[in-house]
Amino acid sequence: MSQQEAAFMSVNRTALASALQLVPVEARGEFALRLLGLNDLKPEATTDEEFHHSYALTPELANQLMQKLDTATRDLFREALANVKDGVAVIDWADVKRITGVTNWAQFARGRLGGVHRSLNSITQSTGAKLLIEGDGWVEDGKGDFSAGTLFIDGPAVQALQAALGVK
Repeated sequence: MSQQEAAFMSVNRTALASALQLVPVEARGEFALRLLGLNDLKPEATTDEEFHHSYALTPELANQLMQKLDTATRDLFREALANVKDGVAVIDWADVKRITGVTNWAQFARGRLGGVHRSLNSITQSTGAKLLIEGDGWVEDGKGDFSAGTLFIDGPAVQALQAALGVK
């Protein structure tokens, strides 16, 4: 057993929580790492430009995906791509409902959104890949659905989808 493993195993959760109470809030993360002997481990740096919520589609993958989708779903992407600001394509929930004909979030999530993500995962041979991401600020309507919200696409997927759909 390594020294780090031994240190980790010898500190239980209660002891760590008690020790952290004595440390100023802003220093607790570093203190816990030091206590566990993990302070020399550095996570790989990721800049904001490198991190995207949407799967990093290539133009070829975007073309393959668009071939699998129906007209209404392609129109949904076109509408989102018509509203690109700072490299992020955005579409409002009201527009999603108007374009696709869905009446509630559950219907959309299980149907079109789920279908897009299943197709994407099939094409990319991955699991959990997402393209349309839920934005912040969703407003519940009190009836188990939403009255407002946005979906977005970011990163390389925006340019790839624009090329695949001929949208600028």
